[in-house]
Amino acid sequence: MMPDMNGWDILAKIRDKSAWKNIPVLFLTAKTDDTSKGLGTLTSDRDIAKTFDTTELYDIIEKVFMRR
Repeated sequence: MMPDMNGWDILAKIRDKSAWKNIPVLFLTAKTDDTSKGLGTLTSDRDIAKTFDTTELYDIIEKVFMRR
């Protein structure tokens, strides 16, 4: 877990800046409970649980950028 802030806090700071609000955000997380997964899906472009395959990660990143 990150010290001082969590991913949602950082995402809120990114989204608060107008120049950054369209930057795609992927959550790479160890939290796999239903609440965390639900919030990650609602707030970010993609929520990815650790551990993941690097090929899968590459494919997900490519899909997120193609949508933008």
